[in-house]
Amino acid sequence: MRHSLREFGAEQTRQWFAQRGLETKTEYDGRVFPVTDRSESVMALLQAEMERMGTWMMVGAQLKGIYPDLGRYRLEFVQGPD
Repeated sequence: MRHSLREFGAEQTRQWFAQRGLETKTEYDGRVFPVTDRSESVMALLQAEMERMGTWMMVGAQLKGIYPDLGRYRLEFVQGPD
């Protein structure tokens, strides 16, 4: 995710969140937080946006390969230890 976030400037990132209903604030030292002061607000918005876009998140798995498949891509995962 870091790479994706680096593609946008700080103001673009704040605007992206604001357009989706998450307002932010800047602390005296320049750090930016949601006005709710809850990281869960950011996670909930990102999860809602992923669902809206038809994507999903897999936790605890390692990406084994990415394969072209009829103009799309198929991802193969190896499940991590439980």
